[in-house]
Amino acid sequence: MCAALGATSGGRSTSSAGAPAADVARALRLLKRHEGERRDARGRHRPYRCPAGALTIGWGRNLDAKGISEAEAEVLLWNDVQEACAELDRLAPWWRGLDVPRRVVVLDLMFVLGASKLARFAPTLALVQAGDYAGAAARLTRTKWYRDVGARGRRMVEMMRTGRWPAEVR
Repeated sequence: MCAALGATSGGRSTSSAGAPAADVARALRLLKRHEGERRDARGRHRPYRCPAGALTIGWGRNLDAKGISEAEAEVLLWNDVQEACAELDRLAPWWRGLDVPRRVVVLDLMFVLGASKLARFAPTLALVQAGDYAGAAARLTRTKWYRDVGARGRRMVEMMRTGRWPAEVR
């Protein structure tokens, strides 16, 4: 928290302004009320246009003017990967028994497709589960996903086929 509002350490105010933690919490509640937010039926924040027309998310984060930092993008990516892993655990619990490069291929598919579309890859996933990696790789090359994602698809198919990382990340 900025020093003007009072950074807290161990529950005590440490700012020169001396604002108690309760005042910091009040200030944040007021900013949230003023800025507003848009959430979906599941309670997740959704982007919206503020009265000035800027693409905004959360409580007044102007994405057009400010964007997000590298650290914020990393946190979002990590959260998305954790959600994808949880979905894979539900949809295909055997995926964790694969070698790491092939596990990454399955995770990448979940990440880009989502659970409902990945479920349509059931025959391919069955080949992966059975250890027929060449068959799974060949099947992937015949999908719309493969045609749509370009070099990403070629890398993922090669990783599925060989169980090896691509040279650019070794």
